[in-house]
Amino acid sequence: MRTCTLDDFSDLSGWSPVASGQAQLRIEPDAAPDPAGPGRAMRLDFDFRGGGGFVVARKEVRLDLPESYAFLLAVRADAPANAFEFKLVDPGGANVWRLRDESFDFRSGWRTLRIPGSAIGFGWGPAGGGSARELGAIEIVVAA
Repeated sequence: MRTCTLDDFSDLSGWSPVASGQAQLRIEPDAAPDPAGPGRAMRLDFDFRGGGGFVVARKEVRLDLPESYAFLLAVRADAPANAFEFKLVDPGGANVWRLRDESFDFRSGWRTLRIPGSAIGFGWGPAGGGSARELGAIEIVVAA
């Protein structure tokens, strides 16, 4: 099995914040658990300002996906349950695949999410379905 680290979070300049309506998002560096010593993480400081909306952390990543794959994310949060999405966007930006959890349990302790490709369904776009094969960007979304 081949593994690939998409980001070690040593440089967050490749990540772009997007927010809808009144929502606000700042992407900040943080510390993460690392068995070999202090690790790095990306922190999403978001505020829905009493309303709805969504926030997105987006990174362009060019990668051909194998037939079988999984993404691993170490996560923790200090937030109430909200919708959580992990999105894959094709290189042209026209097709999106996603995993969506309508009431994601944001826990204060670190845990590892394993998101297999089989759990990421087609969202929308002219491809009309199928599996993601080429990756142009990843997006981490929290929606009120």
